[in-house]
Amino acid sequence: NLPTATDKVWRFTLTRTSGIRLKIHCNEVEIVNILMSDSTCDTNNSWNDYWGSEFEGIYFRVTWGDTASDHYRPVRELCTGLKAEWKSMMETTTQFPVLSGTVVEVTCSTSGALNKGSNAVTCVTGTEYSYAVEPSCSKPGNSEEKYRNTYTACAWL
Repeated sequence: NLPTATDKVWRFTLTRTSGIRLKIHCNEVEIVNILMSDSTCDTNNSWNDYWGSEFEGIYFRVTWGDTASDHYRPVRELCTGLKAEWKSMMETTTQFPVLSGTVVEVTCSTSGALNKGSNAVTCVTGTEYSYAVEPSCSKPGNSEEKYRNTYTACAWL
């Protein structure tokens, strides 16, 4: 049932983590929550191509009875901070929260620590980031190279 308020704010959420799920809220009341499938979509099995792609807007046709919609505003996910396992060794000057897609620069918080992996990570959502190589830090004087050299020296004795 739709809320009775004259002004209605609609929120459409499409997730693709385990199949394709569409949720529709009206004034924060859930109206639709459906896992898309061949049995729920009758578009000759092309629904996956349509709903599996990115979209930039929602269009309501007047012929469908929509005479009141006035705009569409996409809502992007937010990152709320660094990953828990990074907090003890890394820092950033970024002020959270930030929008998904924001590039966050991370550095080692211990002076002299060796920065390994990516210094720039991209916000996905919450405390999830994408990166080429996961950032990490090595404590000064505790590098892998030191141990490798020690092993090599012992092998020659």
